[in-house]
Amino acid sequence: AFYFGTGARIAENLAASAEISVNLESGDECVILEGRAEQVQDPAGLAAVLADYEAKYHWKMEPAPGEFWIVRPRVAFGWVCDGTGLDRGALYSQTATRWTFEE
Repeated sequence: AFYFGTGARIAENLAASAEISVNLESGDECVILEGRAEQVQDPAGLAAVLADYEAKYHWKMEPAPGEFWIVRPRVAFGWVCDGTGLDRGALYSQTATRWTFEE
């Protein structure tokens, strides 16, 4: 699962359609998740996520109710590529992978 916090505009979009795609900014080291987003309603589950976040980033988050979301992916894609293009796609063709997950 992937957890995230967001603002009002994205929350409104997710209320209209919970289908979501999440990706890294990098096109050279790419991971894409596709699934459905749900607001986190379980305080105990969120507490564990926030504890992990604080341990990693040394910052205590205190989100308001409904500010945190979870994505349970149905499919994920990943690859690595040479951003210069000099390898003519060789690294991409060796690393492109697709994973599927049961819902």
